Amino acid sequence: MTIVNLDPTNLEFSVFTTEDIRKISVLKVTQPKSFDDMGNTIRGGLYDPALGPIGFGEICTTCARDINMCEGHFGHIELDLIVYNPFFVRPVNNLLRISCMSCARLQMTDGAKSLLELQLRLADAGYIVEAEEIDAHKTRLQANASESIPDCVTYYEDLLRKEPYNKLGDTKLSTTIRTAIVNSSFRQEGKKCLHCTQMLQKVRISEGKISIRWSQADKKQYFEKKGNSNPTEQQIKSATVVVLARESQLFLRKLYETEGTLLNLLFPVLATNKHVDAAAAAADTPYHPTDIFFMEVVPVTPIKTRPVRRPKNTGARETIVEHAQTVLLRNILLANSTARAVLIAGEGNIPPDMSETLFNQMKSICQYAKGETVAEKIYNAWFQLQTTVNQLMDVEKVSAGKQTVTFGLKQLIEKKTGLIRMNMMGKRVNHAARTVITPDPYIGVEEIGIPTRFAKKLTYPVPVTPWNVSELRQLVLNGPDVYPGANMIEDSNGRVSKISPTNVTQRQSMAKTLLTPQGAGGEANGSDSIKIVHRHLQNGDVLLLNRQPTLHRPSIMAHRAKILGKEKIFRLHYSNCKSYNADFDGDEMNAHLPQNEVARAEACGLVAVPYQYLVPKDGTPLGGLIQDHIVSAVKLFIRGKFF
Repeated sequence: MTIVNLDPTNLEFSVFTTEDIRKISVLKVTQPKSFDDMGNTIRGGLYDPALGPIGFGEICTTCARDINMCEGHFGHIELDLIVYNPFFVRPVNNLLRISCMSCARLQMTDGAKSLLELQLRLADAGYIVEAEEIDAHKTRLQANASESIPDCVTYYEDLLRKEPYNKLGDTKLSTTIRTAIVNSSFRQEGKKCLHCTQMLQKVRISEGKISIRWSQADKKQYFEKKGNSNPTEQQIKSATVVVLARESQLFLRKLYETEGTLLNLLFPVLATNKHVDAAAAAADTPYHPTDIFFMEVVPVTPIKTRPVRRPKNTGARETIVEHAQTVLLRNILLANSTARAVLIAGEGNIPPDMSETLFNQMKSICQYAKGETVAEKIYNAWFQLQTTVNQLMDVEKVSAGKQTVTFGLKQLIEKKTGLIRMNMMGKRVNHAARTVITPDPYIGVEEIGIPTRFAKKLTYPVPVTPWNVSELRQLVLNGPDVYPGANMIEDSNGRVSKISPTNVTQRQSMAKTLLTPQGAGGEANGSDSIKIVHRHLQNGDVLLLNRQPTLHRPSIMAHRAKILGKEKIFRLHYSNCKSYNADFDGDEMNAHLPQNEVARAEACGLVAVPYQYLVPKDGTPLGGLIQDHIVSAVKLFIRGKFF
């Protein structure tokens, strides 16, 4: 038995590393095309059955379960060029800005660095005031390297030796102060390195790419390192000064070896990542946590999270509309194939494990790739790959003119329409109605008056049986627009067919096949061929009524529906006013229709109006006429009044 620890204080957030993604992946996606001409899925494509079944009646090849039971599986795309993780471009830019490219050290004196580490450790331990007190000493040490560390530092270090720490000091304000301390350390001062006196490069970020402003001499030196000792003036002028992700990755590895302790404090996400690459350990290569700032593989989400749509086409064949996330993943595959072609064909040598036909195709792709030289083609291919990865993660990282889709991963999760608030917070529900309430003394105490317009939209699923089939057939023949009728029919596989409001022939054929078997030789009323008719709300159905704010148990009660033909709002009996705290001055209420017999039984037996006769708080009477109703009744029956 697996024991799950649900203590939220132990919850940690980290980043999936390249090895993590490869471990959870069941498939390496290589094909940009998802479906063949017949509409079948292509193996190795973005809708490969290994990632989960695409629709009803299909089986997942990974877990051998259908669409109802398979939770979906991750795949991955191997990138031929390393790209920046879009969410970490700014931290990488900040690190490059305060580092020297020559000696791979941060632009801080040893004393200032020690005080910064102490500040961050104090802030993490909850000693916010003490962390702020160090600022003045740190500024003085940064300005004068010969200045000695003040004696008061020993007092702060003693605080960190005592446990438990001051965790009560860890508030929202403390997080803001810690962020301010980190941001103040990223200010670049001076033009020469404090350690090796080399000139510092100016680093800036734009459109998700990091670029360095180099002098002409630096550019020539850069070309010499690349093997081009005599570049032309045009090459020097048009030379890209953009730092490719691979170069940044190698530099940050060197930087982590010298400044790892401080980097772990500046970016706590580095300390949470403790996985070690087995291949790197075997090769005696030190592991570098800074690699999480970059992406070598892209995770492919399960098919269940990006389903296809199959709208009925006027032609003979169905058209398949792919999910917006799938389109973004396909763009990454296409950009990656261009990068691979440029890398392989740019060298001009056929790899030993590649056919000549495939190599010729790559040469053709490389020939038409953007750029004059091979170096320019590689840069343009990398930039296109970086742009597509940015779109997948966060479409706002791409400039406004290039936004063709709005479904980046960040956009799917964040804000009111995101997955968290829209789908997981429990504030948006189906099978519910909401409108204004009006009093009605002629309705039953336990009844609720429902307009016909609502009754046609609120449906209840009824399984077809031999003793109710004639009634349900008549409801199907009435259709969605005639009350009482039905809106949908669901088969045993979960497929839902909408009933047409205009096509009488379709309704007749649906009504006739309510009890027919699905497969040859099946029982007419067998359990494997039961259909479900989603009929309109009818008189006597149980509804849960709720008026916000829901302050005590009787704020939600079960009522029996009474369909009122000419009404447009709910009608409620006066005696329920105390339960709901309702006063009919524009109050609105919510009605929820339970969707199975167990829920109906609980509503009738536990929360029905007749059972809510005492206030749970103090046992005082709950149902009955109060306030205005009593006053008006007394005034109506005063002796001598004439109306």
